[in-house]
Amino acid sequence: MSFFYQRNLKTFVEKQKVLLPIFISVVVFSLFLAFGPYVMPETYDDRMFMLLAAGAFGDTTFNLIPPNIIYGGFLRFFYIIIPQVNWYLFFQYAFNLCAISMLSIVLTNKYRDLLWRIITPIIVGVCFGESFYLNIQYTTNSFLYFITGGIVCLSVCLAEDETKHRIAYCIGSFFITLSFMQRWHCSIFLCPFYFIVLCVCAIKNKVDIFKFKGVKWFLRLILPLILGLLLSLINIFSVKYNAEWAEYEKFFEKGSRLVDYMPAVYQLHPNEYLDAGITEMDIVLFNNLISMDTETFTTDHLAEMVRIKSQDEDYRLKLNGDIITEIVGCLHDMIKQMPILFSLLFLCTIFILFKGNKMERLVFGVLFILFISEIWFIVCRGRAPMRILLGPALALTVFTVWLIMDKLSELPIFEVSCVKYGSLLFACTLMWGTLNKENANWWQGEEIYVIDALSKDKNHKYVMDTWILCNDGLGIRNPMTITATNYSGYFNNIVLAGGFIPRMPNVTDAGLNNPVRSLVNKDVFWVTKSQYGDQLTGVIDIYLEEKLQREIGEYMVIDTGDIQIWKFY
Repeated sequence: MSFFYQRNLKTFVEKQKVLLPIFISVVVFSLFLAFGPYVMPETYDDRMFMLLAAGAFGDTTFNLIPPNIIYGGFLRFFYIIIPQVNWYLFFQYAFNLCAISMLSIVLTNKYRDLLWRIITPIIVGVCFGESFYLNIQYTTNSFLYFITGGIVCLSVCLAEDETKHRIAYCIGSFFITLSFMQRWHCSIFLCPFYFIVLCVCAIKNKVDIFKFKGVKWFLRLILPLILGLLLSLINIFSVKYNAEWAEYEKFFEKGSRLVDYMPAVYQLHPNEYLDAGITEMDIVLFNNLISMDTETFTTDHLAEMVRIKSQDEDYRLKLNGDIITEIVGCLHDMIKQMPILFSLLFLCTIFILFKGNKMERLVFGVLFILFISEIWFIVCRGRAPMRILLGPALALTVFTVWLIMDKLSELPIFEVSCVKYGSLLFACTLMWGTLNKENANWWQGEEIYVIDALSKDKNHKYVMDTWILCNDGLGIRNPMTITATNYSGYFNNIVLAGGFIPRMPNVTDAGLNNPVRSLVNKDVFWVTKSQYGDQLTGVIDIYLEEKLQREIGEYMVIDTGDIQIWKFY
């Protein structure tokens, strides 16, 4: 009886072309969350978006979430109806898990071999686990959603009976649209990869785009792109025609130019800065992400800083020794930080060179040239963080794997077995290494308790170093805690010191029209990370002496080892 039971179970599992990849993806996801060394946003941007959506700075500030006003309103709606859940994090994880599951389904759909259909979701889940489960970052998410949506839509349009895959097409279209809503710049960045693969599919399947059927096929593939662009335009115009949001956008854009790219250096243009009313300490303070001197750091003031600084910038597309060195350095860093992605890419390259036909080699060559070209463009623009470099690397690898998946079935049995078992061993080894990294877990660290205590001290007001957001404090070491319930009124007596944070409503609510200059008031304190305490406190001291035209003193009130609280007088 057990024999028939096992046989029926195996038959049932083999038939699950959708449920099996989803189940395995969920298991891998659960392992990462349960045993991963950390769970947190990669940058302070996403922490800021969580707080905005939760209503920590006021009920209307969801409009200020940079990805998209529609997405911000969507999140705020859920925070209002069920305030006990961190909906920003929940939807990021839900969308990431769904995207990785869909990739697994598409990559295993044509295979009858049960073991291969089990191994592939494990490999895909482990490849994406660290960057999309343990770390959350809206830029990298946008890349994942676009690639997933593109491959799903292409797979549906290449299917023999498209009508059976309408739900899959809707899911693919949704992910492309979601990519634009997360960060439309990233979607535009990956469009060339999508169009190259689209053209290859049209050629291989002899699609005549000059006939109605061909036009219909082509339109189905670009319709999600059009919808995504339309939603992005709605966002742009909604911000443009609202004075408050437009001012925020200008402040954000100018601040980004000053902090994200090459920082302003006073010594290069001292006379021009002074003529524009900009002192050396203005630049030093802003470069330290402290921009909440509302009298000094107006949008016009930042625009002047950008204008003068731009004389030293050269973002033209150029090719010289320095640029080539930077490109090689970026590739080295990418290989070191994303070993599994580039190991997979290396294996695909070897496979195409020895097993591929002329068409496949040509396509891979074009995609690789596009990859290098986009890295070159990023380097020439003067800003190449790993999360942006990930996009073209991800597109090159995933689209290449998708294009050659059919060829694997043509390999001899021995080679197929080597690929399967080797891939499984590699994936398990990498996952074991990731889960055993020695990183601080979210429940460690006392920033949470210190900041929570300050929020309840309504007799005093606190100006908080923005770097705390960058270093997992503010209760965000455990992102699950950011709910509308926990953060309603949380910042009534706390003001963040700056960064890209403009004049949030709580600045006025706290009675701190100028948070930086208010530091000398008797009931206002400065809160900073211990590792930056002496440096930033010294900078603020000199800045206040310059602006207030008197000697400023300060003393440390508390030092917990992680957090310092200072008093200026």
